[in-house]
Amino acid sequence: MTDQTPASSGQRTPEQLTDRLRRFNPDWPDADAEMEQIVRAAEAGGTDHMKAVVETLFPNGPTPPRPTGGYRPFTPDITMEIRAYVNNRLFTARQSVDPFMFEMKFGDPDQLEHYVKYWIQQSFGQVAVADEESYRYFRDRVWIVRPTDVHDVKRCHDSQKNQAGDLWPRCLGGVILREYPQVSPIPGAGTMVRKESFLGNCTCRCHSGEKYGQPDRRIGNLAGASDFDENQLDEKGQPR
Repeated sequence: MTDQTPASSGQRTPEQLTDRLRRFNPDWPDADAEMEQIVRAAEAGGTDHMKAVVETLFPNGPTPPRPTGGYRPFTPDITMEIRAYVNNRLFTARQSVDPFMFEMKFGDPDQLEHYVKYWIQQSFGQVAVADEESYRYFRDRVWIVRPTDVHDVKRCHDSQKNQAGDLWPRCLGGVILREYPQVSPIPGAGTMVRKESFLGNCTCRCHSGEKYGQPDRRIGNLAGASDFDENQLDEKGQPR
């Protein structure tokens, strides 16, 4: 490196920090320390410094939400999403991030938390970080999907995690249902699913290519089920 000047907020303007980022080389012997200095300088400098650094790291900015709220299968990006209700109105923030840049810049949990807090503030305003209770409401709704994750739809992920079966609606066999299949009144027919209980096909990557592969999903298609959209549910997760 040719410039050993500490990257402190008192010595560097936002423009100087972004210039340093553009010249940054991950092969430098002290690359990690230099990047940490830049990030901490941006945090200490305030909103303008953080905005300049984040926009330099992620020049493509946020990506528009998909109607179903799902994540594109096989896309090599990391997706960050927040779905939050304010006065019973749903607001969605989502962005795609290059995984190499993400891990290199925010591999440390503390640095990631600083960035997540900045992103929440940029997406929902100062009110979202006004106090710990407000911030926790939004932070608890941050959903980060990496290319190696099995699930890219949160309800499917939560359904698999919730083995107790008390999460409803939930994903069963590739479809989102309001309730468990019921015992059929026809002897020997096993269980049956009421048409009214279908909310839609699960769009999670774990079901990719299974449109007609699983019994419940086949029944769902016969019942005219479309792709599930989280917007079908209210703030408490109940069908509208």
